[in-house]
Amino acid sequence: MEKLILMALALSIGYTTIAQTRIEWSPNVTITESSFQSNAPAMPEDNMQQFDFSSTFELNFQMLGLQFAFTKNFNSYVEAYYVPSLSWKESGDLDEQILQIANLQFDLVELYARKCRKRMYESKKLGSDVNFFSYILEQINNEHHKEIAVIQSELRTNKDVSLYLKNKNEEVNAQIDELSDFCKQCKPSKKKKAE
Repeated sequence: MEKLILMALALSIGYTTIAQTRIEWSPNVTITESSFQSNAPAMPEDNMQQFDFSSTFELNFQMLGLQFAFTKNFNSYVEAYYVPSLSWKESGDLDEQILQIANLQFDLVELYARKCRKRMYESKKLGSDVNFFSYILEQINNEHHKEIAVIQSELRTNKDVSLYLKNKNEEVNAQIDELSDFCKQCKPSKKKKAE
């Protein structure tokens, strides 16, 4: 029976890990076997190689009202990370593809973190309510989940999974580059007003 990859994606905005080591997204971080530090749970013998790569992005900030009123750039408050101690992978023939999927998943987390940062930057006004970001987070989370669903569907039907994953990762990294003003440490450039 053909082996299938079951993507167990832990994708929820606002997921908080207490006392767990987080690895923040960086272009230099590559997911390897050592990125999966938890033991795989007991699984039925079903010829499926499974994994759970615990990655997410979240918004965390604490500030006084006056500071909030004058803050426009929330880039540093949106974190994209994974938690090695919560990530697990069964070993098998599909190890290389699972690593490709996990790298794609981590890059997608950063892409949607940047989309979130951008939308917050564009939406924040001087008189914005402290909860202005709630709708933005919900939108971004929904978009992220829809993209994951499309990728899962395409993985099931694609004949050359490795090539698909390589091309998809290049596409995602190009989108990350397009949003270079919205990396965690970046300060967005101010738009010039049209005359």
